[in-house]
Parts: sequence; C-alpha cells; structure tokens
Amino acid sequence: MNVSPNNNSFVLQWKTNIDQRVKNTWNDVQEATEKGAEGIAVILVNELTQYKVIRRSVKKTGIDYWLGYKENEILLFQDAARLEISGLIDGTNGEFNRRVKDKSEQVKQSNATRLPAYISITDFGEPRTMFKKL
Repeated sequence: MNVSPNNNSFVLQWKTNIDQRVKNTWNDVQEATEKGAEGIAVILVNELTQYKVIRRSVKKTGIDYWLGYKENEILLFQDAARLEISGLIDGTNGEFNRRVKDKSEQVKQSNATRLPAYISITDFGEPRTMFKKL
C-alpha cells in the first residue's frame, strides 16, 4: 500500500491473482464485504492513528473493536479507543451517507467510556472509504 501524506489517499494493490478458487473461498458476498471492510479499517487505524486493534468487542456495545496504543505490549486492560466498521457492496451516495450517520449514532452506546471513537465505512462499488474520528 502506498500512502500519500498530502491528502491521505491510499492505493491498495493485490499481489495474488484472483482466480475462481480464490473467489469460491469468499462465495458469501455479504461476509466478504464485512471482512474486506474490516481489513481496510485495520489498515487505516494503523496508518492514521496512534492505535492498533487489540480485541473484538462484545455485541450490543455499539462498536466492533477496542483499540490500544501501538507502543503498548500488554494487551489486557489497555482499551484506549473504539472502532465501528461497516461495509457496502455497492451503495448509492444516499446509502453511504446514511450509513455514516447511523454508525456515528450507534457508537454513542459506548460513550460512557469517554474514549475516542472512530468509524470506518467502506463502499466496494465506487470504491470509497470514510474514516472518521467522532
């Protein structure tokens, strides 16, 4: 991946040929979309913040992952920030903007922690990603 520091643009390049065998391993398009969005979000957290993903959150917390500081080697009890991720297969501008709004609201469920929160919304149709600190 190449990073342009001027405008935070990223280019993702795959070195693996995407043949039918590879496609068959991710035949569930919804799950492939979710996992792809998660992968992009993790890359953006690593590139743009002082955090790293340390653990999956439990359901009903309003977030997907807890983040810890990159320099911290101990992962237990090191929650420092929150991350919510969403992916669209091929969304319209309206769907993309609604998803940003919905996920921004959803994260409020865990606001009692008072920790910084990030959302990452990826649309694979355009393609585009919005990564935002709330």
